Amino acid sequence: MTSAARRNPALILGLVLSAVIIAIALISLVWTPHDPMKMAIVERLRPPGGSHPLGTDQFGRDVASLLMRGAANSLVIGFIAVGAGLVAGVGIGTLAAARAGTIVDDIVMRTVDFAFAFPAVLTAIMLIELIGPGTGDAILAIAVFNVPVFARLSRASALSVWATDYAAAARVSGKSRLEITLQHVIPNIAGVIVVQASVQFGLAILAEAGLSYLGVGTQPPNPSWGRMLNDAQTFLKVQPLLAVFPGLAIALTVLAFNSLGDGLNRLVDPKQRDAGR
Repeated sequence: MTSAARRNPALILGLVLSAVIIAIALISLVWTPHDPMKMAIVERLRPPGGSHPLGTDQFGRDVASLLMRGAANSLVIGFIAVGAGLVAGVGIGTLAAARAGTIVDDIVMRTVDFAFAFPAVLTAIMLIELIGPGTGDAILAIAVFNVPVFARLSRASALSVWATDYAAAARVSGKSRLEITLQHVIPNIAGVIVVQASVQFGLAILAEAGLSYLGVGTQPPNPSWGRMLNDAQTFLKVQPLLAVFPGLAIALTVLAFNSLGDGLNRLVDPKQRDAGR
């Protein structure tokens, strides 16, 4: 292990865990130990062992296969939701920074502040109640509460770029605000945005699991870690491991992407790099 890696264990942990989780999700698209949709009542609530390494659920479905396919569903939802929130939020934030001090900036940031006044999961639940439960609606709800996060971060970061000499030189040379934003602002704030995206991805996985647990996220028969936790409640005394395995999957995934975000932050932040030496 290099000295740089030893100084950034969070990055190594995040990379390893996230790589394993992504690999499992990709493998599940072409192979699982059993068909995650196949029910076998005669094999219901089997303990781990034999052909079912993590046991079976109340319908006789293989828990390992459900976890693998649930990983794919969670990662897809998280990727699309965070990606949509990032694109919209960065667009809004950089627009506000480009018009700093104007009525446009005031309207944008007051709207963002208003959005922050509501808890993220509560906002998602309200949206889903309006448009109906389902995977697509969960993605929309998670994306919506990611927008103000990226908007505020990108605006703050973009303002520091607008204050630089090269941004001033670009304005003097006749470049428009849009050209400066695309050519100078966004490339210089990309590192900070990527770090935040990694953290938000972990939170999106947690939000999706929470929504599915409440019955307003991913709907059956599609496997979901949150739905597995909800179903396991009834059988805690009979087979407590039904709740342990999806709970661990959620915890490890959130840990992976939070550690990755922390490690990336140490790379892009000079103060963090200096402190680690």
